[in-house]
Amino acid sequence: MALPVPDSVASSLATLLAPVQAANPDVRWLDRDQLHVTLAFIGAMPADRLDPLEQALVEAARVCGPFRIGLGNAGRFGGRGRQEVAWVGLGDGRSTCVDLADQVLAACRAAGVLPAASEGVADAPLRPHLTVARRAAPGLPAAIEAALGPRSLGWLADEMVLYRSHLGPPAVRYETLLRLPFGPHLPRTGGAG
Repeated sequence: MALPVPDSVASSLATLLAPVQAANPDVRWLDRDQLHVTLAFIGAMPADRLDPLEQALVEAARVCGPFRIGLGNAGRFGGRGRQEVAWVGLGDGRSTCVDLADQVLAACRAAGVLPAASEGVADAPLRPHLTVARRAAPGLPAAIEAALGPRSLGWLADEMVLYRSHLGPPAVRYETLLRLPFGPHLPRTGGAG
């Protein structure tokens, strides 16, 4: 489950990061249509679990009204055998996103698509972010922050989306399986994304 990034924000971000991309050709930059803020990574899921998952997620979407997301600082994680990833964090909307992710995780467990939490073992806390590049060098976050400058890039998050990842060359492709608008609306389903 994820929060989609509107085309206008993805386009503005691409324009601002174009000089950084040109200066870092070895970095694998994500395409605009790959940008999203992950709420929960579900992994492989049997097709017969989609309806129960939708039903479990409807209430989380209904109680979460639309909220403002503002992009913040940049950072990097990975290493120790994992690919280094560069990301842009959230300023505005961060705490709402964390709360929503907790509800999504509970709904995924209730629908049987994620295992129950182990007693005494806490889930890793969500660090809401927008991944922008893979194979990120140590200095990349500073270059990203400099390119973004004091601008305020953001949007009104008004839905969450369940994506199916299709791996393979030349890049990962995301297919929209489910759209759930925030607030007291009926869910919209299906559609290619």
